[in-house]
Formats: sequence, C-alpha cells, structure tokens
Amino acid sequence: MQASIEIGWLWLCRYRWLLWGGWALSLCAALSASLFPWQQGSWMLGLCIVALLSNWLLVRYRNQDRTLYPWLLATMLLMDTAGLWVLLAFTGAAANPFTILFIVQIMLSAVLLSRRWTWLMTATSSVAFAFAISSARRLDAPSRHASS
Repeated sequence: MQASIEIGWLWLCRYRWLLWGGWALSLCAALSASLFPWQQGSWMLGLCIVALLSNWLLVRYRNQDRTLYPWLLATMLLMDTAGLWVLLAFTGAAANPFTILFIVQIMLSAVLLSRRWTWLMTATSSVAFAFAISSARRLDAPSRHASS
C-alpha cells in the first residue's frame, strides 16, 4: 500500500504544479490584458500562490523521509477542489472549460485513495460545481472601442 501512495504522491505533486502554476500564469496574463479588475484578480492570484506553497511544503515533508498518509493526499485533493471552486466561480463557472478539472480530482482520488475518500471527493466536487454555477458572476470584457 505504501508503494502505491508513493507513486500517487509523485503524480499528485506533478499535477498540482501544473494546475496551480498554469492558473497563476493565466491569471497574470488576464490581469495584464485587463480582462478583469486587479482587486478581483489579485486575491485569485494569492490563492494560486497559497496552493503552490502548500505543494512545496508537501514536497519538503516527503523529502524528509516522513510517512505519507492517505488523509494527507485526500486533504490536498480537497483543498484543490475548494480552490477550483473559487477560481471557477469568478471566471465563468460552467462556461469555463476548466470545469473538467472537477472530474480529474475525482479520478485522482479513485486511483490514489480508498473508496471512502473517493466518495467524499465525488460529493465535494459535485457540491463545489453546483455552488460555482449558482454563484457565477458574469464577466464583461472591456470594450476597446470608444463610445460614440
């Protein structure tokens, strides 16, 4: 069981670097193109930085030859689901193609964790997706044309 957790940990860390690093780069690009206000984008960028720091702490934890427990991996996946909910709720919700990442979270938990954790991830992702849809804000792109 420990060997599968080790392999799962390695893939989870890679996935989290790509996920949150990609979100941070996308947000920086959107902020520089003035696609949404700095106030809104800055705290979403802060969320990405917190997630990247948590991944760095997880890598340091593992590099100190500490035991990786299934609840630790589940906590990281739950934290990612909560972060995805926040980011998607303010960037288009169901219209955002990144909503597929909720399914990825469930698939990762099915591969890495026990049935109990997978059901918890399924329920959490479903609720988060429902809340993202219900709390979605419409984003209007800034007009590049002068009003006449």
